[in-house]
Amino acid sequence: MLACLLVSFLLVASAGLGFSACAEPGGVMVFLATGCTTLVILHGLSAFGRLRPLVYAVAFLSVAAAVATAVVAPSFRRGLARFGNQVITRFDDVFGAYAALLPSEAGDASGLSFYAALGILVAVAIWILVDRRLVISVTAAVFGFGTASLWLDAGYSALALTAALAAWVSMLRMSSKRKAASLRHVVLACVAGACAVAVVVGTATLYRPVEAVDDVRAAVVKGVEDARYGSDSLPQGDLAQACSMNEGDRERLALTFDSVPENAVVLRGFVGASYDQGSWQALDHAAYEGEWTGLFDWLATQEGFAPATQRALYHDEQASRGEPAPATRSLSIESVGADRAYLYVPSTLRSLSGADAVPGRDGASLAEGLTGAHSISIAFDDVGEEAAFEPTPAWLAEESSARQEGYAAGESVYRAFADARYLEVDDADRALLESLLFAEGEWEDEDGATLYAVASRVRAMLATLASYTDQPVEPPSSESALSWFLTEGHQGNSAYFSTAAVLAFRTQGVPARYAEGYLIDEDSLARLRATGESKLVLTDADAHAWVEVYCEGAGWIPLDATPGFYEQPYAAKDIVEVNQSMAGGDASEAGAAGAVGGSKPDDQDAQQDASLVARVVPVVTGALLVVAAVAALSAGVLEGTRAYRRRRRAVRMASDDQDVAVPALFDQLSLLVRAAGAPFDPLRPLACSAAVAVCFPEVAAAEYERAVSLVQRRCFGGKQLRAHEMRALRRFVERLASGLAPAEGLRVQMRRRYRDAL
Repeated sequence: MLACLLVSFLLVASAGLGFSACAEPGGVMVFLATGCTTLVILHGLSAFGRLRPLVYAVAFLSVAAAVATAVVAPSFRRGLARFGNQVITRFDDVFGAYAALLPSEAGDASGLSFYAALGILVAVAIWILVDRRLVISVTAAVFGFGTASLWLDAGYSALALTAALAAWVSMLRMSSKRKAASLRHVVLACVAGACAVAVVVGTATLYRPVEAVDDVRAAVVKGVEDARYGSDSLPQGDLAQACSMNEGDRERLALTFDSVPENAVVLRGFVGASYDQGSWQALDHAAYEGEWTGLFDWLATQEGFAPATQRALYHDEQASRGEPAPATRSLSIESVGADRAYLYVPSTLRSLSGADAVPGRDGASLAEGLTGAHSISIAFDDVGEEAAFEPTPAWLAEESSARQEGYAAGESVYRAFADARYLEVDDADRALLESLLFAEGEWEDEDGATLYAVASRVRAMLATLASYTDQPVEPPSSESALSWFLTEGHQGNSAYFSTAAVLAFRTQGVPARYAEGYLIDEDSLARLRATGESKLVLTDADAHAWVEVYCEGAGWIPLDATPGFYEQPYAAKDIVEVNQSMAGGDASEAGAAGAVGGSKPDDQDAQQDASLVARVVPVVTGALLVVAAVAALSAGVLEGTRAYRRRRRAVRMASDDQDVAVPALFDQLSLLVRAAGAPFDPLRPLACSAAVAVCFPEVAAAEYERAVSLVQRRCFGGKQLRAHEMRALRRFVERLASGLAPAEGLRVQMRRRYRDAL
């Protein structure tokens, strides 16, 4: 019973440590205390065979008490909601999903009763598994919970998995033992178990995450995502990965138009809302909670208002007021090498078929399904970016129809959401951009500044401060990527320019967000019209990033801030004046600073090589660590299974029941003879007696024949063997085992060790 109690302690400690990051302060200790106490009671009563019915009664009452607590205690519901929301958030962050959070109460009230009840329930479940030696169920629980903890980074995953594996191996070793223990053994087991838990918990308090473990986890997660959705060169908002977004010519999207558009089209994938330490992140769960809970469900009641199709709805409203309606185009998109987690759609999307988008999300359109979207068909409005500079329509404030009231109400609420979520700028980044782009005395910071004026200023100043290149140098990890780009590097691709522009718009009170995807430029569309073709393939060279600004009424409109990808709104003389004021030089120097492409520094190639090495080494290291982890896990499973089989075989051979022992001894004999290379036939075992004498020089053929005859007499003759005959049979099998020659070659060694468990 000592072993049972220790195994139970290890399992409950593993459960607590594995999800400790999801628990509130003190929750893990309450869970462990109640769980261990319950285990001591159950195992203590189990030590006395006469009290076994009482044990199940205690277990039932414990479960009933936990359920009653769940029903009547508000603190239980608080704890459950907080713990569940932590798990849901981590799950959604890893898998890019959006499962709604559980409703929770505001305030700092404790939810520790949840952890007490959970500790009782888990302890009862573990006691049943251990007491009944349900090895398969324990195996599933250990690897299931261990994988979940490691994958979700839910706690001290390495320690939890270590404790769980130790318990699992112990279960394999004791699965054939069913001996009762004395009270003294139970007390000793309690003390030893308490010490073990104290050591594990104490180690956990000193434990710090190992970077290599995080790298392995990230590599595994990325590997699974790549297997599900594929991958492409887009950096998903990470400026450290943006340097290579336009390298290569691999095909990503295959397009088929019904009629070729007149204006350039951007197919949006990733959308970044918050910027921190050189990387954009999509909106997290907190963005949709609080006062915004149920926002998208409510918007759908406002004449079907949806942010993804807002531009098309706006154009319909304009058309109902007598304004000209834009042309609608149809497009089929097939993902031949792009990340299938995204539905690549334009901002003027009207309708979509062929795939479903994850509901309740703002920004990127994420594809539902295990492998994402392989092909979709869309309809969209063909408009240019000049729509961003149109004045806000007066009908938004009118009450001319129920339909317009619905759109106006939906747009008003969603605009408030955009103002709340897409205006955040770090203080350091704000100070940098205001000093470089909106310096006092050179920019009239008026409340009435139009979007056109802000866009013109941002484009002109960025073109002055940096030049475009499709192969930029990766910024130093020790510096701010934005600051380095604007003050030191002075070169970047669309990801760098768009990052700076989004934050610049936000400093001027314009809701803006970062977008990535693929650009269908006007030159490509012109070639299609000239040749009469309707098919176009987008490659890595077409990967692009841009800005999306929110315009009152119209919704999100794409604006490009990358030099060479837009028509300059300033006259040439204005550009020269801006360049001279910023650079302090003449017109020729300023022109060079804003040139598309620019000139490479002499050491740029060397820096790019170093950057490539810096990116490749962690990936290779992570892959090797994953391989090592899989190999170690496989070896553990094989060794554990081998130990279990050997132990089970030894118990059967030592059994007093000859119906169990004799067949087990014959099986062992046959394995040893085959492993030695003799042609053993279970139907004619005596035919290989001469070969056995050759393979085992210390064994005479007559001895082998005698052992086989004993087996045949018991198994086929049904006669009971005498005690000395059983001893002779067991000693003969032991002599065969000790006389087996070492295996030659790795293949033979592996076969003996793991297939035959010798």
